[in-house]
Amino acid sequence: MEIYYTDGTIEKRKIAPGKVIDMDEVHEIVGGYIQAVPLLRDKVLFCNEDAVSLELPPNPNVTEIVAGRVLLPPGGFLLGNAVIATIKEMGE
Repeated sequence: MEIYYTDGTIEKRKIAPGKVIDMDEVHEIVGGYIQAVPLLRDKVLFCNEDAVSLELPPNPNVTEIVAGRVLLPPGGFLLGNAVIATIKEMGE
């Protein structure tokens, strides 16, 4: 799983064999309700569902990754911290 923070930091976290992503942890990282956005065949983006109304800061790193693949909010940036995970890490 990769975590993209609004300050530009990118953190990679390994998921232990036989384990799956802890959605409570994802909730904490994105700072609220989780919106799941399918990306490629085997990846999903998790971001804050209320990012626009909460006026979260833009996240240029993850915006660059998803540009052209998802509908972005006004201003053209994905907002807030985001997590990108594989389907396998989700236990699918």
